[in-house]
Amino acid sequence: MYDFFEMMAEEMVENPMDAEIVVTDHMTQCDDGAEIIREYDFEKIKALME
Repeated sequence: MYDFFEMMAEEMVENPMDAEIVVTDHMTQCDDGAEIIREYDFEKIKALME
């Protein structure tokens, strides 16, 4: 799943605070405006694929 998002990303960042979209299955701190996508969140994944 992560490979798909790596291919779609314009830029990969190390710090989640710098990301617009965070793909993770762990609890993490990120920017207030960032979108968090979990591996099991099929609705968000489907929307991004369309």
